[in-house]
Amino acid sequence: MHTFQPLDLNEFMESPFELVSNSGLLVTSEFEGKLNPANSYWGGLGAMWGNPAVFIVLGETSYTGEIMAKSGMFSVSFLDKAKYHSMLKYMAQISGRNEDKIAGARLNVAYRHKIPYIDEADKVILSRVMYKGPLDESMIQVKDVKDKFYEENHKHDIYIGEVIEVLAR
Repeated sequence: MHTFQPLDLNEFMESPFELVSNSGLLVTSEFEGKLNPANSYWGGLGAMWGNPAVFIVLGETSYTGEIMAKSGMFSVSFLDKAKYHSMLKYMAQISGRNEDKIAGARLNVAYRHKIPYIDEADKVILSRVMYKGPLDESMIQVKDVKDKFYEENHKHDIYIGEVIEVLAR
């Protein structure tokens, strides 16, 4: 297991644009012994209702989303995209409903504040769910986005998490 240190939010100097584009993101949650990570390709960092926040978008039928809604807690683990390319591809193709994705990907899980996160990550955001709701495709104002990402009528939920703590190696 690796050693992570809490990072003061004011010391979190990395550009969120670079962090997200250079990393593979795994969102992980656990409820009643059911643990599952999911890739997330859409999200961001900012503030919501006076709190530091992380924004994550998952498919409406995401198993991890179901678990997050029940547990109320989740982590976002940032992994080196190049180093973990095959594992991230595997995570995107397999449902945790059908198999143990952690074991299949040969990953390790650690816990802080009873929130699971991926031990192989470089940075981790631990969060509490503040909001979950549908991302309404009909409200998208940019036609190119709608055409590119919603041509097959995929439905997504957006989760807004209050940042509890940021961990870094």
